[in-house]
Amino acid sequence: MILGVITAHNASLPMGFVKSILEAKEYTLVTQEGPSIPHNRNSVFERARLEGDSLLFIDSDMVFTPQDIKRMEKHLETHDVVTGVCVMGFPGWPPAVFDEKRRPIENIKAEDGLFEIGSCGAAFLGISKPVIQTLIEPFTPLAEEKYGQYYGEDISFCMRAREAGFRIWCDPKLQIGHIKTVIKYYGKT
Repeated sequence: MILGVITAHNASLPMGFVKSILEAKEYTLVTQEGPSIPHNRNSVFERARLEGDSLLFIDSDMVFTPQDIKRMEKHLETHDVVTGVCVMGFPGWPPAVFDEKRRPIENIKAEDGLFEIGSCGAAFLGISKPVIQTLIEPFTPLAEEKYGQYYGEDISFCMRAREAGFRIWCDPKLQIGHIKTVIKYYGKT
């Protein structure tokens, strides 16, 4: 399995992410830097296709463990697309896991076990070999004319995968940390 990390130009990497990725030294790491996140994801996706391998996208503001990577690798032996549970922003925000109508799924518990979803963010996104060999430039955002609104590269990928007959899953035992900066002032919460 390839670990794919994409960043915008001149992005800084948080130490939590650096520590996590350094613990994943047994995997091939493919990085892509550039101003376009969809292009960066498509470039790494194409590299996985050329190498005939599965892919785990990990955003550079995530923290995770080697066990999370191993668990994802095992899932990709039998499942098309798998995500962990990553919150979209600050505490209280829902995870980046959505139903078929792209509504956030809340109150996810680890004991729920692996369950099928409609779409998800790409912060910790595992993609199997069959999906990689089937889809072409799947992270290109979908046009508003066809769908009535603009979708980001991650939801666009999920829509294309489902249209091609692939299934998307969430493993709530993969609780991935999202690194955020918060500005705090004395006397204010």
